[in-house]
Amino acid sequence: MVLGLCNEPIELKPVVIIQEKSVKSTFTIQFSTLGAAFTDVALSNMRKVIAQRLSELKLCIPHGYVRATTCIDRLNNLRKELKVNLGMNFSINDFIIKACALALRLFPDFNSIYDAQAESPVYLRSVDISMAVATSSGLITPILKSADTLTVSDISKLSRQLIRKARDGIIQPPEFQGGSFTISNLGMYGIREFTAIVNPPQVAILAVGTGLPEACISTSFTENEITFSTYLTLTLSNDSRCVSEVAAGSFLKYVCSLLGDCPYILLDGDPTSLLLKGNNLSQLDEFDNLMLSQVNVDVVQTMS
Repeated sequence: MVLGLCNEPIELKPVVIIQEKSVKSTFTIQFSTLGAAFTDVALSNMRKVIAQRLSELKLCIPHGYVRATTCIDRLNNLRKELKVNLGMNFSINDFIIKACALALRLFPDFNSIYDAQAESPVYLRSVDISMAVATSSGLITPILKSADTLTVSDISKLSRQLIRKARDGIIQPPEFQGGSFTISNLGMYGIREFTAIVNPPQVAILAVGTGLPEACISTSFTENEITFSTYLTLTLSNDSRCVSEVAAGSFLKYVCSLLGDCPYILLDGDPTSLLLKGNNLSQLDEFDNLMLSQVNVDVVQTMS
């Protein structure tokens, strides 16, 4: 029989839908056995002071920011060379401190403090670099005094001593009070980049991130290939009452050029460099001299 061709009446029967009762599963949390859902922790006096101080600084200091990246492949090769041939284990931060010390000597605006009463900057003769160090009792800034006169070897040795004393709680006030410029490095925590707050009466602070690999296209006569280089991000915060963003850019460019283009210059006057040269290693090539001369030309043009 084909549907639709039947003449017999079709009886329609109601469809009964049986809906099952939903079963609710319930459970009870016994807070008496699991403990409280949260814990109130009172702020320590130090944290309160730090929070109040940072809030005041952001309100009172007109911050300016510049950021740059630099390739540190040559610097890493130099560090590897020093370790393999001389057994010296220098950190990237040691070279950053040296580069900033030389830059501060060349850019005196950054080697100054702000006099709130006179409402003007005071230029300092000594280049004293503060290092931001986290301790169990809070942040402290040990100082490398006359850092521009120190070799990288001296910086490496003295910085480790000061950091150890700060974390052991035996550092003395003259060793952390003062300073003309601060470096804060979070690279050891894998932080790509961050922005620091100026530490008054200083007028600038450098925030250092970690070195990360980035892909680059290398062009040769035959074909293009993708290579990887390590790039470091530096962020400079400055007090805009004393220095402009243009000056900050020139300062940061000089630091990046020293670290990225001619790191061997940072060993100038260091006995370590003499040992390397005695092994016919790490000689300044034409590219190093060219980059250093170009950096100085750029600085002179900016200052004029």
